[in-house]
Amino acid sequence: MSSIYALNKDYAELSAMLEAAETEEEVQAIQDTLEMINVSIEEKLENTGKFIKNTESDIAGIKAEIERLTAMKKTKENFVERLKNNVEFALKEKGLETLTVGTFKAGYRKSESVEIINLDVIPADFIKVEIKADKTAIKKAIKAGETVDGAQIQTNMNFYIK
Repeated sequence: MSSIYALNKDYAELSAMLEAAETEEEVQAIQDTLEMINVSIEEKLENTGKFIKNTESDIAGIKAEIERLTAMKKTKENFVERLKNNVEFALKEKGLETLTVGTFKAGYRKSESVEIINLDVIPADFIKVEIKADKTAIKKAIKAGETVDGAQIQTNMNFYIK
């Protein structure tokens, strides 16, 4: 991990351990060690803040790599789909239902799916309905002085390190 902030020796060692951690138990052991480091609260905050920034930098790099690999995966999936469409087109052109060549077989198999023609006449037993509260509208209404039964605004204290 390339550090954007210089860590003290203990935190640098923990950073290296975190880099090698593969299981949740190993990460928890690092967390426990972090809590046991005997330094002042100010030094602990400073080093923990640096540790967080370094780790967030790693996360950003990992995220970028995931996005790159996801795009590569999508490109390859699209390529495979085009190849399958080419084979299907060739079979249709030749009027063939199936074709076996070497270890590969191409063709059609029968499957079934349900097509909804008119949702309004489907019996209630066969309809899924998801009921979800509109929290944004509820918050606006309460802030405007309205009473909304079953809801209240809750004040939270969200921790941050900048």
